[in-house]
Amino acid sequence: MNKKTIIWGLTALLMTSSIDANIKHKTDEAPFTEADVAAAEQSYNAWFLELNKYLLASDDSYNQTMGIAALVNILESKQYQQSITADELATEYAPFTAALNKIIKQQKLNNETTELLRHLCFSEAMHEQCFGELLLEKTLDQYPDNLTSYLQPLHTAVALGNEEAIFDTMSLMATAKHCQFPTYISQDFDQTIDRYINKHSIPESAIKAIKADTALLSDLSVTTQNNLDEKLKTFLPTSIKTSYALLNDMPNFKPVLSLCQQDTRLTVECLKIAQIMIDESNAVMSKGIGYAILIATHEANDNQEVLERVKANHERFKTSYQCYFKASRSENFMEDLLDPKYHEINLSNIDEYDKIKQLAHYTYNKYKDQNPELLNPDKCE
Repeated sequence: MNKKTIIWGLTALLMTSSIDANIKHKTDEAPFTEADVAAAEQSYNAWFLELNKYLLASDDSYNQTMGIAALVNILESKQYQQSITADELATEYAPFTAALNKIIKQQKLNNETTELLRHLCFSEAMHEQCFGELLLEKTLDQYPDNLTSYLQPLHTAVALGNEEAIFDTMSLMATAKHCQFPTYISQDFDQTIDRYINKHSIPESAIKAIKADTALLSDLSVTTQNNLDEKLKTFLPTSIKTSYALLNDMPNFKPVLSLCQQDTRLTVECLKIAQIMIDESNAVMSKGIGYAILIATHEANDNQEVLERVKANHERFKTSYQCYFKASRSENFMEDLLDPKYHEINLSNIDEYDKIKQLAHYTYNKYKDQNPELLNPDKCE
């Protein structure tokens, strides 16, 4: 995920607002100016910083890691916006690396925490000082059945040109039982955010900035507009939770694909790995990459008859997902964003393909009486 594209919660609306010199409220309040928006954004950013400090002070390693990930993301955004020397960068990252190392040394880490730690620990800015070797040892010891546990060792083996290590790692990957990585936030983390917001309200100025953006809210139904305050009570915390969920990066499967394209000695391992990714992954993207690996392997072995069947299966999967995705989006993006049930499904810890199907059916059932031409997700099978 390109960190430049992550937009944090309310900042998404504050920064994409179609602000002119004076945004007019739908009420009789004074116009909301660009200076008001800037002040609201500053107020929200300060609130969000305190939220992440709260997470860092938690006794829960997952909460701590999420807080670090959020603060690192802010720092990365700062890099894009400002000129920072290598020494300055190392100084800014140092406390985050130290905090990561403290977490890594803990005896037991859940899979969600391990996946997030691995992404942070092996990033360009932190890998030299992070306890990466210890993290990998713990990951392989605690989660040997997860295919993603072997990706970083494979990256290292490929970078070093160590053929023996490459073959050993691919062989272990082929024995994995699933390919799972978080595309969600944990239930405990969800509740932690709720507890914090209950004690430390989101700044009122940030809420007013959203309500003042008539261009953003102009297409809302009359019912939603009349209940906007109540809708925002649900939307704002959910928006923040969604932005944390976006920190769960997709693992890099490129070395696996390259090896399967280039070395037919790994054919058996490649076929098994691809099938695990297709059948036993919780993420749509990894299922798609599984198909790419399967196709590459059959192409490398010139298995034309099988290749055509695999390509046809991949096309059916891709077409079905695209259909469900289209059906899951109504004509009014903001109306969906302000729908608590839509967000409940979107944040659920289920297979992504099943999730998009649920969203598609929910959207269809919600709007079908208003729009008879709406895409029926039953046609996506």
